[in-house]
Amino acid sequence: MSTVIRTPEGLVAALPGASPRESLRLMAVDQELGQEAIAEELVELQAWYLDHLRPKLARAAQAGVVTRPDALAFDREVRGLLALRNGPGEDAA
Repeated sequence: MSTVIRTPEGLVAALPGASPRESLRLMAVDQELGQEAIAEELVELQAWYLDHLRPKLARAAQAGVVTRPDALAFDREVRGLLALRNGPGEDAA
């Protein structure tokens, strides 16, 4: 596991001889890699929700464990958090 240094001074200290300009460039690369990792994790969460949790939620609503309106509200909220499209028959907010 690598340590992420988020300030130019920290990078200069960690990389002796690095200029502040080079430190800023390295910080930009670090942020770009961080965004890629976040995007990959979001895709994994979306797949997990759609493939595993959402079907369980539907079964729970069908069995009466939760009400259908509550299940739909939960689904809508989670899809919003995970940046997923609206469900079938729903308009964009």
